[in-house]
Amino acid sequence: YEILRGRSHLVFANSRNLTEQIAISLSDRCEQNFVPNEFFPHHGNLSKEIRESLEARLQKENIPTTAVCTMTLELGIDIGKVDSIAQVTAPHSVSSLRQRLGRSGRRGEPSILRMFIPEAEITATSHLNDRLRLQTVQCIAMVNLLLKKWYEPPPEKQYHFSTLVQQTLSVIGQHGGVRADQLWALLCGSGGPFELVDQRLFVEFLRSLGEKELISQTRDGQIILGQRGEKVVEHYNFYTAFNTPEEYRLECDGRVIGTLPIDKPLIAGQFLVFAAKRWEVLQVNAEKKLIILKRAVGGKPPIFGGGGQTVHDIVRQEMLRVYTRKDVPIYLNQEAKLLLAEGFESFHSLDLDKHQVLQLGTTVHLLPWLGDRIVSTITILLRIKKLSADCFAGIVDVTKCSVDDFYAAVKAILKEPKPSPLDLANAVQDTLVEKHDPLVPVELRNLGYGTRFFEVDGAWNWLNEVSQRA
Repeated sequence: YEILRGRSHLVFANSRNLTEQIAISLSDRCEQNFVPNEFFPHHGNLSKEIRESLEARLQKENIPTTAVCTMTLELGIDIGKVDSIAQVTAPHSVSSLRQRLGRSGRRGEPSILRMFIPEAEITATSHLNDRLRLQTVQCIAMVNLLLKKWYEPPPEKQYHFSTLVQQTLSVIGQHGGVRADQLWALLCGSGGPFELVDQRLFVEFLRSLGEKELISQTRDGQIILGQRGEKVVEHYNFYTAFNTPEEYRLECDGRVIGTLPIDKPLIAGQFLVFAAKRWEVLQVNAEKKLIILKRAVGGKPPIFGGGGQTVHDIVRQEMLRVYTRKDVPIYLNQEAKLLLAEGFESFHSLDLDKHQVLQLGTTVHLLPWLGDRIVSTITILLRIKKLSADCFAGIVDVTKCSVDDFYAAVKAILKEPKPSPLDLANAVQDTLVEKHDPLVPVELRNLGYGTRFFEVDGAWNWLNEVSQRA
């Protein structure tokens, strides 16, 4: 409120709930101080009229306006230039940070980025993530990479079946009818955007769309929209490819404790951070948008639980470099310098420059310093071996476990044939992630999920390395 009021800005938060909390808190301060409100939320769940009204206000340079937003204002909407960008909580990617920063700066003025990072007070029960000040260090690593002009490369070998649903129905709707071989040649053939989808997979894909009455086939072999497909294509939101995270109802002992947008599938036994408490997931019902929880025993949950977007290997390796070199950037304010010093102290007192497996109490912490795809793969492999493993911000927690138990599980994993990403995805209870995933057959959806969220070779290499050091 003190820093941003009086000019125009974009404040990016990583969740819709946080966006609303920040916006209402800032507008309440305006009311308490008897000044006009300048702070407004902007996210995908708001009506078109509300969003467009705020976008129009941002274009008027004579009215101070701050939009508190999710990724909805990251790109694609003309709002002119704003004075600065504020990022609340650590961003997920350097490329996203670069995109957001590019929206600020007026008439040759420099682009300005401010980061507001919440960190928990350190106590005897604080989680390792908080003791290491991971949010602060991840921000530093991303700014370092931004200054080096490094950005995440586009992901390779992705199926994108959800988008294939949209494009298939769009092409059929445009032409009225298309033969299957023409569809495949256009969308999946050599050089097509879905070239990983071979003819066998595409036939299975089309058959499933037919079973759901999204498409049908005429006697002369033309594929046309089915009764349900016509309704889907005619709906106003069909051509937006991005999905708004679904609000799930959270229940414990039959009592609703709140709702939470879930943008990354959960499985029973995982932990979830909500209302400053740590919960264990007992059951996930994707159809009813319901998650059954129970209170998890143990210390405080980490404040930094991550989100649906994945962090790249290079970012985590840059974080490790920040810890080992103990460089203090000049752009930190005094509070950030103190927090960073606490993170350095914890890192070096635990000898984490030498060890990637650490026992604290009854929990084994794994610190691969690798991206989320590898970390998620390590986690699911351990869970398949009946270990209570979960990951937060690149660190894997294995609760009620000893180091010997962990190494025994690693040896058992490495003795077996290497699983495929599809094998691992089949162990996940709910793989609905993207907008049109409910229209994709489970087998194909899991295939796409596995290649997107798991990296078996990288996990295998790390497990081999730590087993040799044991």
